[in-house]
Amino acid sequence: MALRSKKKNKCWVWLAYDRDGKRVCALQLGRRDTATAAQLWQQLELFDMDHVCTDYYPAYRAIVPPGMHVETKAETAAIEGLNSRIRHYLARFRRKTFCYSKAVHMVKATLILFFTADWITYLS
Repeated sequence: MALRSKKKNKCWVWLAYDRDGKRVCALQLGRRDTATAAQLWQQLELFDMDHVCTDYYPAYRAIVPPGMHVETKAETAAIEGLNSRIRHYLARFRRKTFCYSKAVHMVKATLILFFTADWITYLS
């Protein structure tokens, strides 16, 4: 008997986080590939960035210019903390849950509302 995956249409959330401003700069939903990473990078071209810190995933090497790319897990603690808060507060991102709509536009709307509320709370 062959094992079947329960999730056929996986959707990855790609985030770009400004550690100085403590906010999400860009959000992209899609596959875990270089094309989706390139779509995220297009959103980031509006920002004046000195350097970009990522983990060692190969898609980042394909899109971030080598002169500004810093590959290290030590500099990704802020985004990992944000990922943890997303899983804590939003039921749709918890493992083994049925409490959400799986439509991509609803996932994106939920994240935008979450980041907006988080930013307003930060300013208060």
